Amino acid sequence: MTTIDLLDTVLPQEGWFAVLGIKGKSVRQKLVQTRDEVNKITEKFVAEERNVFFGLAKFETGESREQDNVKALKAFWLDIDCGEAKAEVNPKTGRPDGYIDQATGMQELIKFCNLIGLPQPIVVDSGRGLHVYWPLTDSVPRNVWEPVAKRFRDLCVKQNFYVDPSVFEASRVLRIPGTFNFKETPALPVSIVMEGGAIEFDKFKDILGVTEVVPVEFAPSTGQLNEFTKSLLGNKIQRFKNIMIRGENGCQQLNYAYENQDSISEPLWWSALTVANVCVDRQIAIHMMSSQHPDYDAATTDAKASQQKESKAGPHTCATFEKHNPGGCDGCKWKGKITGPVALSSEINEATEEDNEVEVEAGVVEVIPEYPKPYLRGAAGGIFLPPVGDEAEPICVYEHDIYVLKLMMDPSAGMCALMKLHLPHDGMKEFVVPLETISVPEELKRELATKGVACTQTQMKHLAMFVMAFVKNLQYKRKSEVMRTQFGWAEKDSKFIIGDREISKDGTYGSPASAETRAIAQHMVPHGTYDAWREVFNMYSLPGLEPHAFAALTAFGAPLFKFTGLKGAIINVIYKFGGTGKSTTLFMCNSVYGHPESLSSVWKDTNNAKMQRLGVMNNLPYTIDEITNITPADFSDLAYGMSQGRAKDRMEGASNKLRENNTTWQTMSLASANASFYEKLGSAKAGANAEMLRLFEYTIPPTNVISTEDGKRLFDR
Repeated sequence: MTTIDLLDTVLPQEGWFAVLGIKGKSVRQKLVQTRDEVNKITEKFVAEERNVFFGLAKFETGESREQDNVKALKAFWLDIDCGEAKAEVNPKTGRPDGYIDQATGMQELIKFCNLIGLPQPIVVDSGRGLHVYWPLTDSVPRNVWEPVAKRFRDLCVKQNFYVDPSVFEASRVLRIPGTFNFKETPALPVSIVMEGGAIEFDKFKDILGVTEVVPVEFAPSTGQLNEFTKSLLGNKIQRFKNIMIRGENGCQQLNYAYENQDSISEPLWWSALTVANVCVDRQIAIHMMSSQHPDYDAATTDAKASQQKESKAGPHTCATFEKHNPGGCDGCKWKGKITGPVALSSEINEATEEDNEVEVEAGVVEVIPEYPKPYLRGAAGGIFLPPVGDEAEPICVYEHDIYVLKLMMDPSAGMCALMKLHLPHDGMKEFVVPLETISVPEELKRELATKGVACTQTQMKHLAMFVMAFVKNLQYKRKSEVMRTQFGWAEKDSKFIIGDREISKDGTYGSPASAETRAIAQHMVPHGTYDAWREVFNMYSLPGLEPHAFAALTAFGAPLFKFTGLKGAIINVIYKFGGTGKSTTLFMCNSVYGHPESLSSVWKDTNNAKMQRLGVMNNLPYTIDEITNITPADFSDLAYGMSQGRAKDRMEGASNKLRENNTTWQTMSLASANASFYEKLGSAKAGANAEMLRLFEYTIPPTNVISTEDGKRLFDR
């Protein structure tokens, strides 16, 4: 004989008990405060040959057994269904719903416990299947319990352990030991067949692999979502009031059921309840649709409505209403347009200020701006429009977040919109779209598609209007920002631009790359760790590496060069053989600002390309590796250009007009070569003194200060 009192073991001390007695379609539910009351109600229900169940949580009040009324829980549980029908593969899920018999179910339970590392549970023979409990040493609130229960459910699915997936809810009920399963003839007893001890909540969650419990913030019930947006849990809610306030433009069947409560058939009343039951205002709605009936009883209505809610049966369709009340849909404006009256109940679960603070990566929070009216952001993200005209439901413009952050003026591309896109697995993307593209829906669709925006033609029509509304809204709010075409000093030397960042005494802010800077800015992103970089750079402090250090420190000298009043100068480090670390000094210089190699030019680049890059770098160091093969004549032009601080003037194509020259700089350039360009310039032409004055050149000889192995270990990484 068992020594366990199941209810005392698995339920918290504080709160209301819930007891259900079910016999056919008759459901009676009682919420009481004492265990004595539970026992008396249980005895009464058994005497009436009812199947008796208890709520697996304690409730805050005696009003309902709703999830929102759950006070605390003190156990985790499973429901293992057994029988021939349960062991067959369910075509909807592609897996069985249970096991052939209780013995097989028990074997699989033991195997699952051993695999996961769970302790021996309490097992109840439910008459057909098995109810399994792991009681906790202390009670926990629902918002802490629920994430662990979800993990428990997912583990069962992952390990192909066939349990009822619907029982992982705080408001579920299971059978009370000592009662009978009256679904069988003769009735089968419900009894404890295995005993187990209590386990600490933290230990239970550790066994399941839950490293951290983030308490769930509960939102109102989302009801039935249509096929396109049912993945957007939390963005739509059903409100019964939305149907009824439509009056004659709403559901004729529900209007009829409301106005004729005292005489309608029970099936029609039940159909009305199935719609009310999935709405957030169900507690008001089910009584509003029932209270005028002569046999109305609030507790009975609650119990019957809860029975449908627990069965997870959906709201009845128009066809079912028509079956229960033939002709009731005749003349309805929605006939043939919707499948059921619940479609008329939808509204957007609009995001709050807290919802709009989205963590895009660990510790990084992005604040989603307010969408221009009438567009709304859903609580779980996405863009929506309230129902308009003959629309029954809100319109899903796009299921993910996409918006215009600010307007920018690009000197080359004109006015642009800086946009952000949030995708569930690819994270946040930031990109720039010219207004001339936004103004043409087909071009906007192509541009957004390259960023990962996948939408239908109908969605694209709405999305294009949404983006344009955002642009117009911003034009009224504030002036557009100028996109930077150069790195380095800006706005009277009060700001410094590196890649897509703007640095000032006030902090570091985003500065979207323009058409001119975009190709180089992508190589100016933080990578690795500062400590590891510092370890490598500090190797140049060793005695004997002064020539290397001088070249690499161009990284810090170049931004200060502007304040000398000079336009530019060239440092060329030389040695006739490789392996002395010439190129590495260039890469170390680049590493201060971005990718060591990608920021360098190479000797094969055209002279115009070199000048263009110099103009973009502006006050950052410009590096060019292995210039040995450049001809003396080309090097002479390059040296002049570097020292003059601007590129050559050029004419506009097909006109006799001088093109505006924005390519200027004040910086130091760092090059490496195998031979002296002093000698090359001198041998190429007489009077090369002017070029030579712009060139500072010295030798980096071989050294054994750093071994080859250490050099590769440090610099190659």
